[in-house]
Amino acid sequence: MPALQSLLALEDWKFDITVEHIGPEEGEDRQSVLMGSCVAQANYHTAAITINPEQCGSPKDVVDILRHEMIHVFHSDHDIMRGQLRHVVDEKMFKMFEEVYYHAAEKTVCRIEAMLNRGLGVTAKKMMEAKRDDGNKQK
Repeated sequence: MPALQSLLALEDWKFDITVEHIGPEEGEDRQSVLMGSCVAQANYHTAAITINPEQCGSPKDVVDILRHEMIHVFHSDHDIMRGQLRHVVDEKMFKMFEEVYYHAAEKTVCRIEAMLNRGLGVTAKKMMEAKRDDGNKQK
């Protein structure tokens, strides 16, 4: 984990990682089952990441999902604004904002992933190798 944080320049964050089934919630279709989720608290530099084991067929999948969720931390400062916005707009306006926010957040994370894969070569394989190297250094 420290190697992943270092590759993403998130050494100052504390992550709590759990593995458990996620979704779909009541009223959602089966396609709403998430691969992972991240709830970050920017003020405290902490994040809780959940990885859905049903979406993981290999260790590479786990690393891909973990990296994706860790990248969400990059825009966690915007979550502070989201929390405050809820208090100053009506529910209909807030739901519209949330839809746009989640779409933009996912698009941004996917673009950062593509940049890491193509431009910088920070692939899941490289992250797994860095993790092994980090583990060997600690021994």
